[in-house]
Amino acid sequence: MNDKSIYHVEDNKVFILVEPDKLGREKANLKLTIQLAREKINALQPALDELDDDSEDYDALQEQINDYEMLISDCEDRFEDLINIPR
Repeated sequence: MNDKSIYHVEDNKVFILVEPDKLGREKANLKLTIQLAREKINALQPALDELDDDSEDYDALQEQINDYEMLISDCEDRFEDLINIPR
């Protein structure tokens, strides 16, 4: 590989090199996604609390909240990965 390659190989792993501002944008996007997902959960929770636990509407709304919680978890994991990138 030449010096201008965007790839870095170390310990049988290949890393793609990116500019620091690209990492900053990705971290900002992840923070925004997490914030919006939390706001959506907070908006859905009162409606969930009013529904009967055995209803189909309750199950559908709970599934939607679970999807937002998984999105938050995935974004938090990715954000942590970006924070711990060696410099």
